[in-house]
Amino acid sequence: MSTATLSSPRTTNSNDQGELYCIAVPATRSAVRVARESVQAILRPYPELIDDACVCISDAIAFTLAEMPEHPTVTVTVWFRRAYVAFVIEDGDGPSHALYHLTPKNIADAPMLAITRQTAIYLGVCRVWDGHRRATRVYLELPIEGQVPA
Repeated sequence: MSTATLSSPRTTNSNDQGELYCIAVPATRSAVRVARESVQAILRPYPELIDDACVCISDAIAFTLAEMPEHPTVTVTVWFRRAYVAFVIEDGDGPSHALYHLTPKNIADAPMLAITRQTAIYLGVCRVWDGHRRATRVYLELPIEGQVPA
């Protein structure tokens, strides 16, 4: 796995585990805007993904902050794989461990994730423990090429 900075984003090397970017933003009203701008910079080599990714990131951050508003930061992780880009949005304050996963029905009942459910090729939500308190993790995948399979 390789990492890169926002000032020098580059495309995935096909013979490694993909590139990984991590952005920690304060859990304030500006979190969505800052995360979107960062994701736009990271996805510059894939302009066809930018709009969908920004909408999904916005939904996921709004959902996360509504679920657990007491956390000081939200972390957005972007991981380039060969056929898709994975995004993990979490409000934990450090390494976390999954407590339980929300069922597909629970996710379907979450109105803040409606657009993401329609756009992503995979969406998962789980509650995690970060060593201090409960947190929420949203995981989603967007295809690098082509449309979401029906």
